[in-house]
Amino acid sequence: DGSAACACGWNYEAIPFAEQLGCFEAIEIDVWDKKSFHNEEVWFNGLLQLAGDTELSPILPLVYGTGVCPDCSRREPYWSWLERSIEEY
Repeated sequence: DGSAACACGWNYEAIPFAEQLGCFEAIEIDVWDKKSFHNEEVWFNGLLQLAGDTELSPILPLVYGTGVCPDCSRREPYWSWLERSIEEY
């Protein structure tokens, strides 16, 4: 689960990523070449796949994606939501 908080005041303390809520737009994560560390989401996803992860890698496209606030429709990277929710905590 993750946390989220929009600048408008909307917040959600425990977003269940597994439920694929409509407030997220996933990104497409490229295949890692096992050399480059240029794109964090690419190498991190590749590392998880090499480790045989089946829990975290399916939600990475959401975590690195865009959040769309259900109250004000503001679009931001999920990381902005997470950072704001941590600051409010």
